[in-house]
Amino acid sequence: MKLLFIICCIIYILRIIIIVAASYKERKQKKENVTINDSLPFISVIVPARNEEKNIAECIRSITKSDYPKNKFELIVVNDRSDDNTANIVKQFTEEYDNVILKNITEETKNQNLRGKPGALQAGFDIAKGEIFLMTDADCTVNEQWITTIVSQFLNEDDNTINKNVGLVAAYTSIKGENIFAKFQDAEWTYMNTYASAGIGLGTALGCFGNNLAVSKEAYYKVGGYHNLEFSVTEDYTLLKAVLEGKYEVRHICDKKTNVETLACPTIKEYIKQHKRWAIGGISLGWKAFLHVLSSACITATFIIAIIETSLILLAINVIIRILGDVFVLFPIYNILDRRHLKRGIIIFITMCSILEIIIPFTLINQEVEWKGQVFKKN
Repeated sequence: MKLLFIICCIIYILRIIIIVAASYKERKQKKENVTINDSLPFISVIVPARNEEKNIAECIRSITKSDYPKNKFELIVVNDRSDDNTANIVKQFTEEYDNVILKNITEETKNQNLRGKPGALQAGFDIAKGEIFLMTDADCTVNEQWITTIVSQFLNEDDNTINKNVGLVAAYTSIKGENIFAKFQDAEWTYMNTYASAGIGLGTALGCFGNNLAVSKEAYYKVGGYHNLEFSVTEDYTLLKAVLEGKYEVRHICDKKTNVETLACPTIKEYIKQHKRWAIGGISLGWKAFLHVLSSACITATFIIAIIETSLILLAINVIIRILGDVFVLFPIYNILDRRHLKRGIIIFITMCSILEIIIPFTLINQEVEWKGQVFKKN
């Protein structure tokens, strides 16, 4: 038993070392902001929205406050068959801002070959004039320097022209909210973003978040766009994987200026639905998903062994390894993103994650996913 305990500890520690080292390597790839002038490329920001009357106005306001030249970007809000006041709210902004565009999708005009969010995004891409597509969600708000900092990763430093080798740029997303549940989700998203960043540092696709993502127009259409990609409930990962396989450079930025804030899941039920969708999408990771599950199971196994052996020493080792592991992964990111207040909740985060690791696998028995009132299957 003790030998198994040691082996599990070593596997988990190796995972932490790899995540920390690879994410650090990727953070060092970030370029400084370019000089804002008329030589900057034209950019399209795409925001899919379905029944988002409570959130869309704040999202649009945050984007229109960007320091990127107003004549150099457009904001396309894709109203995906909303049955609330989303379209009317967006329409008011189109009357106030020349660069805000409303694209309506109806049951009659929707793309029959593209389901869910990929269909809404594609509707925006189809009319976009930009050389780079930035994506965020209707329940998100962005920093004033978000567009400038993301776009700078695509550009050559000497003349602001697009570096055709760079295909996709992802960045961190944080969670709004002051209650314990929201702060737990904030910490969790930080961890998952760091894991995704480590994947890029290792030259592979482990994930990204579509609410803070950018892709060059050339790379998007070269890989065939969502028309050509297999449908997935995690369309962001599918695009990331395709761009990497297309031999483009991909970057994952950790910077307060590129950080996007989104709303927390309000209830446990919605939270479980979200994680079920992520877990089903994660199955496509194949052997990488197996290694992730194995390494996560190892730290749980050490806890079980300590209980079986009734050993306080083994239990103490388990707790120390788990705490130090998450500290090494999370705390450097908290410092960079100025979210140091989350450090105080590290014990709560670890406890809730341990419970989640047990619950989520059982949700995969039924592989139907509900999203925005729509139901999808894995395939």
